[in-house]
Amino acid sequence: MEELRQQALKRFERLWEIEGSKLLRADITPSSMKEGEIYPVDYCISTIARLIQQPRGAEIVCGIRNALSNLFDTADTQFIYPDESLHVSLLGCTQRENTNVFERDQIHRIKHICIQEIEKKEPAEISLKGIGIVGNQIFIQGFPQNRNWEELRASLGERLVNAGESPILYADKSPVHMNIIRIVDAASNRLSSLYKVISQLRDVELGTIKLQTVEFVITDFCVTKKNVVWIDKMECR
Repeated sequence: MEELRQQALKRFERLWEIEGSKLLRADITPSSMKEGEIYPVDYCISTIARLIQQPRGAEIVCGIRNALSNLFDTADTQFIYPDESLHVSLLGCTQRENTNVFERDQIHRIKHICIQEIEKKEPAEISLKGIGIVGNQIFIQGFPQNRNWEELRASLGERLVNAGESPILYADKSPVHMNIIRIVDAASNRLSSLYKVISQLRDVELGTIKLQTVEFVITDFCVTKKNVVWIDKMECR
């Protein structure tokens, strides 16, 4: 849908104008790390679509690694998301907490709602194109080919609110992106090198992914393998 593509394009261009200039000025607050992890760690009950779980997902991940090899080489002192953590978020079903322990009844209640909403929707198709940045997060830009993800976010959020939950909601449900690097080393020479490489990758084509499999998890922000509690898997129809 051309309207959706243009909407996403304008949003990403606007973001790059603002956030890219911060990168160029070395005006970046890096994430903290402790024992190889982004710190502090917080958790929420969430629904995510990991790339490796999608049709042709492993092939697309391999293509991303190859196409962005120069970026990953330049970011060798940063936190780079491993393959199993690359994901598109659907909805954070709770607010973030400093513990991964949630009440069993709450988990079951949210899971039941997620199953009902997700399994009646068709998969979303997302074109992955171009690299962007917001704050200290470098991401792949997502261009929705239909409104399925946006509509699923809206319906799932509404159902959760009506059930008394407090999901992480945004006014605009349409943006799609996939974090790939988090800046932890904000040395000015490192940031200027990143700016140069990202500038060359603003239009890089990285394939189209069908978001069909959604995982229901308790997870930290980065979907760090050791910090994720895998609960269930749901399929869009």
